[in-house]
Amino acid sequence: MTGTVLVAIPCRVVTLRMELGPEDGASTLEELVLRAVAAGRKTVRDLGALFSLPNRLVLDVVHGLWSSGLLAVDFATNTLVNTQAAQSVLSERDGGSPAASTLLSRKFLFDPVTAAVLPHRKGMDRVPYGAVAMPPARGISESDIPQADLLRAVREAVRTDQRRHGERRRVLNVSFANPLLGSPEALHWSTVEVTVSRDPATGLVTVTPVRMPAGWGRRAVQLFQARVGELVRSRPDSKFVQQLLSREVLAVLPPESLRSMGSAWTGWRRA
Repeated sequence: MTGTVLVAIPCRVVTLRMELGPEDGASTLEELVLRAVAAGRKTVRDLGALFSLPNRLVLDVVHGLWSSGLLAVDFATNTLVNTQAAQSVLSERDGGSPAASTLLSRKFLFDPVTAAVLPHRKGMDRVPYGAVAMPPARGISESDIPQADLLRAVREAVRTDQRRHGERRRVLNVSFANPLLGSPEALHWSTVEVTVSRDPATGLVTVTPVRMPAGWGRRAVQLFQARVGELVRSRPDSKFVQQLLSREVLAVLPPESLRSMGSAWTGWRRA
């Protein structure tokens, strides 16, 4: 039976300033994208060229607008079109009746290993009993996250909290609050349960989350695995690595490898 390890990841406490609006509202960048689509910029490439943004970031904004029902795709021409809801949002702004919004500051957890933004309540002020504590590292800074990525991550974190409280508000914009209001030295811990395996052929150690943690994606998993791999290589005698490897299991060799080993063993005996 494969054992699991609870890994505690050190997270920084950051204070973000959010603009909250109606669930069907649009952020400043999203509104600009809607206006550009209305003016004839109907592809991700055209929008990226207009705003001098990477296509990946534009695609994130377009996906958010599509998820909100503000953008649609015309499959006949493979172009973007505004929906009636988008036209209503733009008409309200043009008519001088912007949707009511609220500004507030809220604490979040920033994981410098995976670049994940988590609700503050998800963190613990001490390492849970039985968990293996990953050593703190500079890693990725919260200020390194592109604005579109930061907005998407905060939206997901806020959406998770809102589901608990039955709220229905949308994060329109997000920025970093006055540093004096934050707690730059505050450290909290998030956890992820993993399995630890070692490839018998290469000796490579791999950690795999048992369940995908909230706020993580494929990129977060890759960054987490890369950080663990770096620690195994550079600090093999550290407490973290020793505790982690004490729970490792050998990966099962594929049938082809087993047959190769069997053939080699038979040839050796005959020799």
